[in-house]
Amino acid sequence: MLIVLRGVNRSPAATGVDGRSRTQLVPVHIWAEAARCISLRDTAHSLDALRDIRRSLLLGKGPRTIGAPLALIAEKLVDHLGEMTDELEAAVADIEDKVCDNRGDPALRMEISSARRGIVQLRRYLSPQRDALYRLQHDDASWLDADARHRLRDVSERLVRHIEDIDELRSRATILNEDFTNLLTEGALRASNRLTALASLVLPPSLFAAMLGVNVTGIPGAEDPYAFLWFCLLIGGVTLAIWGA
Repeated sequence: MLIVLRGVNRSPAATGVDGRSRTQLVPVHIWAEAARCISLRDTAHSLDALRDIRRSLLLGKGPRTIGAPLALIAEKLVDHLGEMTDELEAAVADIEDKVCDNRGDPALRMEISSARRGIVQLRRYLSPQRDALYRLQHDDASWLDADARHRLRDVSERLVRHIEDIDELRSRATILNEDFTNLLTEGALRASNRLTALASLVLPPSLFAAMLGVNVTGIPGAEDPYAFLWFCLLIGGVTLAIWGA
């Protein structure tokens, strides 16, 4: 029987140039039959889950039957997936706090997009893994003893809970994206309203100045020494009237 599961790559090789962790889901191919159980992975990636099992085997500890190592690998992989889910939940909660603080920082959009991509990637790979574990625990293979089937059932139930948590995170991330978009829209509307108010205040004085600046005879107040004062008072009154409206 060939089983393909995915585990979280948490090794230093998965760290980017900016120092942040680049979590990856690495496929693990497992061939199991009555006399042996063989696991294969890409040599470019390492898995803490498999490393822990290998250390136990080198110390003379570990499974004694064929079904036991398969169940143990599934347990370790799901445990590390749970850690990744907790990190995503913490990231979403942090972004929620920033959005609630009315921080319309455009950099938040990158954080929201990164969190959503991580959630979607994890959800896309966990659904087939859930189906594979379900089929495995109900398979009629003779080398799967009762203890291994019980452990696989527990792993499958834990994986279902992780998937439910991820679905909740995906909904929260979608709501976050909508709230942040609304926050940016409100900010743009406020800026537009300020520009509109400024234009409405500047337009009347500009219109009067243009009319009085026409180089023709008959300009009102051309011979009055207080004409400029009356003009300033007129502009101030019109501005106050527009502001009050």
